Amino acid sequence: MQFGLGATSRQAFFVVDLVISAIIIFLILRFFNFKRGLAYFLVVFGAIVGLVISANYTLPALHLLSQLILTVLIVGLPLFFEEKWLALFNRGTTNDFPSAPKPRYLNTFWMALISLVVGLLFAAISNGPGVKTAELPQGVAVSATNLKEGISANFGSQKRISVIVQAPRSVWATLKDEDFSASADVKNLEEGTHEVAIMVTSKKSDVKIVRTKPTKVTVTLEPVIRKTVAVVARYVGKAGNDLVPGDPVFDPDKAEITGPKSVVEDVSQAVVEVKLDGLAQNIDQKFRLVALNSSGQVIEDVTFLPVEVAAKVPLVKAGKLKTVGIKVKTTGAPTAGYWVEQLLPTPSTVVVTGSADALDKLTFIETDAVSVSGLSADSEVQITLAFPSGIAAAEPINKVTVKIDLSETNSVKTIAPTITYDGVDASLKVTTINPTSVSVVVSGTNQVLNALNGGDINLKLNLSAYKSAGTYAVTIKNENFVMKEGTALVSFLPSVINVTLELK
Repeated sequence: MQFGLGATSRQAFFVVDLVISAIIIFLILRFFNFKRGLAYFLVVFGAIVGLVISANYTLPALHLLSQLILTVLIVGLPLFFEEKWLALFNRGTTNDFPSAPKPRYLNTFWMALISLVVGLLFAAISNGPGVKTAELPQGVAVSATNLKEGISANFGSQKRISVIVQAPRSVWATLKDEDFSASADVKNLEEGTHEVAIMVTSKKSDVKIVRTKPTKVTVTLEPVIRKTVAVVARYVGKAGNDLVPGDPVFDPDKAEITGPKSVVEDVSQAVVEVKLDGLAQNIDQKFRLVALNSSGQVIEDVTFLPVEVAAKVPLVKAGKLKTVGIKVKTTGAPTAGYWVEQLLPTPSTVVVTGSADALDKLTFIETDAVSVSGLSADSEVQITLAFPSGIAAAEPINKVTVKIDLSETNSVKTIAPTITYDGVDASLKVTTINPTSVSVVVSGTNQVLNALNGGDINLKLNLSAYKSAGTYAVTIKNENFVMKEGTALVSFLPSVINVTLELK
């Protein structure tokens, strides 16, 4: 309940805490509802308050004294109330319990009011002023322990978990990410996808873990692979003085990427992000290598060797403007049975500027690769434009929206259609046909063909030209077939069928 209920969650827990505490206090008051009992209860209550205050404000002497008083009062309870104590445990004299002893000192209203006030006091003290219970703003990063060599752990989108902790307010201000760890023990687990329990710990002894969400995460264990990829530049912003970046030179111009197999297989470049931001002189510095996904976001699960490369990027004078089309680049393949019918970028063109030579050669601007792996329905994604060296956007555009339209892959199926006759003379009837059936090959999507049967395709033979009994060779034509929506005629056999007509 502390997760997902917004600002009301802590209030709800506070109310539950208060109600339960008040009920317990009411039952205690009911038992001690006589003058001597209430005096004893007040002394116990005072000792508890002293214990809480001394703990919150680090007062060791008061804390020890409160502990001693509570110990004496609890151990001495049978001596202070010998008669009532016997009644509590003696079956023969329990008629008075749980009713309050006579005479009653407080009526029900006052006991309820005192219980509510004392419960509120306890709830307020336990929730502050020195203690804070709340959710860590950034959550805690999840990591795998006991991971086999050469195997990686992929937690998908659940890379961090939500954690509620309780700590003194003075400690809250010093809490950092590295003070907590959330580990998933993958010992003895084989390659594949598993659900693993999460263990959250704190390096600080005065921090208590109250609750985590979720308590389990799904982790995929897969091999770690390496491959070599080319180093490319991605430019962010615009250079000053009408300059554009020329052809970059990298040292080295290739790098080795290491990471989970499913991630590394989709990475084809090691990217150097170069911020132009009004620069007016050539660039010569080292840049850290990163891998980017189709949305232009950094992929965290891979490493490069080397970690950074030296890059020299000349800035050259821009030439004229030119409007070119946008070509969407894809990677991967949709789910079996589907194919990419079309890719529609919005906008479909972009105005660019650059050196005269670069503009003359330019016919389109490609996007970063859009992954269509596993798609089974139309989708829409935002993708970054990949401007080549010497070319820059002349308008404030860096990304385009690409609509991916899928279609089901057509298959073929052979069936025997239903044969009907048109134009038969009123005095004649069809008695036999040879062959008795026709084999038809039709195409369509898997979904349509799976539900298709012979009754869905109709072969209509026109016999209006035959006015007397006999056997006639009737030629079958494409237009004789009535096809079901979503199917198309591919071929049929035979092309001629013998029809025998007799008098009725």
